[in-house]
Amino acid sequence: MVTLGDNRVSGRTRLIFPTDQVIVHSTGDESLPGAWQPMTWPNYEGRDLGLYGTRQNYLGFFVPQVTEGFVALYDEAAHQGIVRQRCPRGSGRPMTAPTSSCGAASRPRFPT
Repeated sequence: MVTLGDNRVSGRTRLIFPTDQVIVHSTGDESLPGAWQPMTWPNYEGRDLGLYGTRQNYLGFFVPQVTEGFVALYDEAAHQGIVRQRCPRGSGRPMTAPTSSCGAASRPRFPT
């Protein structure tokens, strides 16, 4: 678990995956699709699931297609974030490339 600013996850923590669809791995929220079903991201049926405080139970998912070379976590209450950058090479690639080899092609924009 990663937390920013405290030893717990704030309800204002935002998980940023640059994609418009995820595949549910597992969830305890019966209002979401079941395991191995696609789901829009981050907004699903009027809920912003990228914002931790809108979740009713646990949610695990896969990201089959990222559109940019990063993922991020941003705590709007603590005004702190963390970014994991990778060189975009297509779907399903691990995020292990050093950031210095990626250049400035894709950088997240955090709320101000």
